[in-house]
Amino acid sequence: MDLINQAFQVSQHSARADENVHVLFNIENVTDNLIDDIGVKFYISRNSWISTGDHEIGFYAIPSIASNAQSGAQQINLLLPPPSDDFWLDDENGTYFIGALINDAEDLGSSAAYQQFITHDAINIIDLAIPDLKGDHFSVSNFERLADGNIIADIDFSIFNGGAGHSDNFLVDFYISSETDNRQHPITSEDYFIGSYEVGGLDSGASTGALRYSLNIPNALDGFWDGSGYYSLGMIINDSGATHESRRFANNSNQREGIDYSINTIFDESWVDLHGVAFDVRQEDVATYQPGQNLTIDYVIRNGGLGHVSQDFNLHFYVSADPNVDSSNDVYIGSQRFTNDIAANSSGQGTADFVLPNNLPSLIDGRYYVGFVIDGENEVHENNENNNRSTGELSDYDGTGGALDGFRNANADLANAYFNIVSGDYQPNGVVVIEYAAANLSQVASSPFSAGFYLSNNEYISTSDVQIGSYEFSNGLAAQGNSGIIQHSVTLPDADSPFWKYKGNGTYFIGAIADPGNAHPEYTQVNNSNLGYKIDSDAHAISGITFTDLVGSHFAANPADGGFRLTPGGLVSIDYQIGNQEARGAGPFDIEFFLSSNPYISHNDALVGSHRIESLNGFTKTDILNGTFALPDASHEIWSQFDGTYYLGMIIDGVQQVNELSHRNNQNQGQHLDSDTVEIIATNIGGGDSSLADLIGVDLSITDGISENNVVEPGEEIEVKYSVLNAGGNYAPFFANEFFIVRRDLIDSIQNLSVADVNYDSIQNLFGDEGSAFIQLEPYAFTGQQDITLRIPENISAGHYAVVMQTDVFDEVFEANEFNNIIYTDVSIEGPDLYNEHLSLEEDFTEDNPLIPGETFTAEYEVVNGGTHDIPFFATHFYLITEEFKTRNSEIAFSDIEYNPNINSPDFDPNSDPLFTDVFPLYGDEFSEVIALGAGHSTDRQTIELEIPEDYNIPSGKYYLGVQSDVFDEVDEPNELNNSLFSQTLDYVEVYVGSNP
Repeated sequence: MDLINQAFQVSQHSARADENVHVLFNIENVTDNLIDDIGVKFYISRNSWISTGDHEIGFYAIPSIASNAQSGAQQINLLLPPPSDDFWLDDENGTYFIGALINDAEDLGSSAAYQQFITHDAINIIDLAIPDLKGDHFSVSNFERLADGNIIADIDFSIFNGGAGHSDNFLVDFYISSETDNRQHPITSEDYFIGSYEVGGLDSGASTGALRYSLNIPNALDGFWDGSGYYSLGMIINDSGATHESRRFANNSNQREGIDYSINTIFDESWVDLHGVAFDVRQEDVATYQPGQNLTIDYVIRNGGLGHVSQDFNLHFYVSADPNVDSSNDVYIGSQRFTNDIAANSSGQGTADFVLPNNLPSLIDGRYYVGFVIDGENEVHENNENNNRSTGELSDYDGTGGALDGFRNANADLANAYFNIVSGDYQPNGVVVIEYAAANLSQVASSPFSAGFYLSNNEYISTSDVQIGSYEFSNGLAAQGNSGIIQHSVTLPDADSPFWKYKGNGTYFIGAIADPGNAHPEYTQVNNSNLGYKIDSDAHAISGITFTDLVGSHFAANPADGGFRLTPGGLVSIDYQIGNQEARGAGPFDIEFFLSSNPYISHNDALVGSHRIESLNGFTKTDILNGTFALPDASHEIWSQFDGTYYLGMIIDGVQQVNELSHRNNQNQGQHLDSDTVEIIATNIGGGDSSLADLIGVDLSITDGISENNVVEPGEEIEVKYSVLNAGGNYAPFFANEFFIVRRDLIDSIQNLSVADVNYDSIQNLFGDEGSAFIQLEPYAFTGQQDITLRIPENISAGHYAVVMQTDVFDEVFEANEFNNIIYTDVSIEGPDLYNEHLSLEEDFTEDNPLIPGETFTAEYEVVNGGTHDIPFFATHFYLITEEFKTRNSEIAFSDIEYNPNINSPDFDPNSDPLFTDVFPLYGDEFSEVIALGAGHSTDRQTIELEIPEDYNIPSGKYYLGVQSDVFDEVDEPNELNNSLFSQTLDYVEVYVGSNP
């Protein structure tokens, strides 16, 4: 450096925002030449490393300094930013730093030239009072339909100011959304705006109290609606930012259901929904349909909406060569006018007779299909027009001929016939009385079977829901038999069940599944569940669900001696407070305090102390507690040769003694909530050699291509700023920086990264960093701010990540400390991400013990949603694939199932020739694996009974049994490439198939 600091001092120890502070400084010219036109810019910063990215508060010009001379004592008054300045956002009273950068270039106006960091001094900011607005309560108490078709909603809400300052007037904007599957951000300003409410100011620590506002929500005929179901109503507080406040983008919306949004079930009497639920051609014993043949068709049509269908409509009947009954491609055989009314959630039936025409379509798989299109002219206004045809065999079409009809005539067909919730104690652990009836729709009597009863937070009932009871039909059911109405009691999950955490108090669904384990062969499993309201499910409100939710509500760390800086082994005084945001009290739990070199507090950091809290009632906070703890001594590995900002934070109930609504908010919620920064000096210890260089990355930030919530997009560019400091006493010759994106839960265990660590899963390159190579730095020199454009990988899974810069990635510089070369900043990839965590078979199928077609076998599997969004529904599917298919494909898909190309050839032998080519679907998983899965959760280990049908005629030999998640591609994932064939023992296993003896 040509210019160095000789003195720098802030006169005051403390100041308020918008006050003047007095700074004394002296600069020395250590060269043999006169230096003129010297500019000094002053900044205030949240940390001790001053850069042009900090907040500029003043400028001072020095005409010249003679060679080997000093400027002499200089002084300047600097005006701190006012309380309304965005600089103070997310920060509170505490230690800040004022420092200076020198420019000895000709262009004093160029901020890029201000790179010579001279020094800094600390100042304590006091009486900083900024409001912090957030939702305190939100519920919808009433829906009322007006005569003109409009709907009024009464919103009950309250707002709390958790900041230290008074808030001026602000607006609360209300929205309605159908995107209830996005549990993290159900309400955005892009949703349907329904009104605003102005709050006339709010004092610090005060609540508005209970407010009620009546709003018009969209008319029933508005295109916004997507049928009866779940909708989110919510509020966004101070969305325009007209009122200056801290954490505006962090807590002004989408905190939690019941706090600033509500998920409501909305039904409308004008919505109707026609679809087929039964369709049967009586002439089932013929091998193939023939021209001139008489057909008699029995059918049942259901109205799944809440409106009454009184209008007549036409049914159009067709013959098709495939199950997709399509009026544009198939052979029309006649129509029938349906003239019966169908009430809400009810069905109507009929019979039609037709003669098959001569122009039958060409066969594909040896079977014809007869089906109908309901309301073929769209005379009835329906909420859903997409389920009027081709929804399922025996629902709105029937295939005749081949093995299926033999299977039908030889097996029972179990279905649910009636379901009703009668009475009960509608709270956790309560007993509920239900009425239930089962039916056997077949001409064959059934063997003994059971019915399972399940509790679900949505209308779809599956074995993935919580089973709350069962009923044994020990004598089975006779052919065409009905059990009659049976009264039975079921028990709701207890208060500690994790099931309640997803929704809390609200409307739940209890439903039945006949033969839930598919233990009995049936003609079809389709009608074992989800036939409709009051047929196999019913809904009821459940209340009394309470939770515990522990969070940090105050945290401040300061040197115990009252100074401004700490040293290794020194005492730190911590003030802290714990809150319980829910109604249920908490038993004993521990608070652990950690010291970290980065803002993310984890159990991998240095533990400095702990405190036990015996109990905490619901909706209360502890007093402000205090503890004094010793920092690690000078020999601890946390210390580097770099003095500066370190982080103290607490983890609440780290061993999870308390059953909480969420453990995610027990740490890392924000500065002064559960963490604080401290300045630590004299860390140059541990045997470091001052004659060596020491490269440290500093001031890494993403300035463009990232959202306010730190979200980046796959395949898109980001603009990154960074600096590198040589904190050692020796010259650092050419070195390179490399940028990576690393899964967030791995970063604390990584000391250094190299290109060899890239695995294209948890660690990936960020392309575009070629220009960051070949930097060289003098001892104690600083690169100043560097800019670079990087690209996020295209196929990256959703989740939490860190953008990492590794300094001296090729290890070209011999350094005093090789383990401080990493710096990172947190980002997220939004969306769900399904992948298979485990797949195994209960029995190993080897050449000596092959898998035999026709015999059932047990598989165990686990699916994980590693993303940031919940997934309402998806399905898994199991296959056998040939070794050749696995070699040339990176994933399995349902579309990969291909019939033998010779299937229609006269030479094809159905008793010996393989039915499929390379991918063989397995029986057993058709309808039982539709799953809902929250972000960051897994299905846990699931078992399933599978079978290779004998009529596949699968050749003996080596195969791979694979599982594919999201088989119907219902989930929109950033990375769709890890749903199958990703790793052995995760989603495929090797098996040998033998012949049936």
